[in-house]
Amino acid sequence: MQMIKIEGVSCAEQKQFLEREIKDYLIRRFHEDVDSKIELRIETNEKALDSYSIQMEGPSGSITSNTFVGLLNGWYRYLEEMGVRFVRPGKDREVFLENVDLNKKMEVELSPAYFHRGVCIEGADSFENLKDFIDWLPKIGMNSFFIQFENPYSF
Repeated sequence: MQMIKIEGVSCAEQKQFLEREIKDYLIRRFHEDVDSKIELRIETNEKALDSYSIQMEGPSGSITSNTFVGLLNGWYRYLEEMGVRFVRPGKDREVFLENVDLNKKMEVELSPAYFHRGVCIEGADSFENLKDFIDWLPKIGMNSFFIQFENPYSF
């Protein structure tokens, strides 16, 4: 049975996205019958923006941050510790390592070294490529994205 509790996220779309991501990866990493209790919450603190704290044991525990981006970064960092590798943009390019202790205890406190963590993409890119790229960025700890030109026709 999965219990997901999300507190402090005021935007309904962000909350729904986070719930979908958690459910999707719990099934893909731990399989259908996983018994989990996960709590994610945004709390005001004096730490750097997007800092997060992870207190998990197997598929249960909590992730706390001072921003929504921090919650996303914390969730994906947890998945990385559980053997998920976000090699390139696109869910079909994710790798799930075998022989990983899926019940291990994890305690992580992280404050990003830089406020802006992102990329500028150049060239003629398709919508699907850009969508996958933007989806991939928080999985690797990024928080920003920039397209060099409004119209990539010149490329």
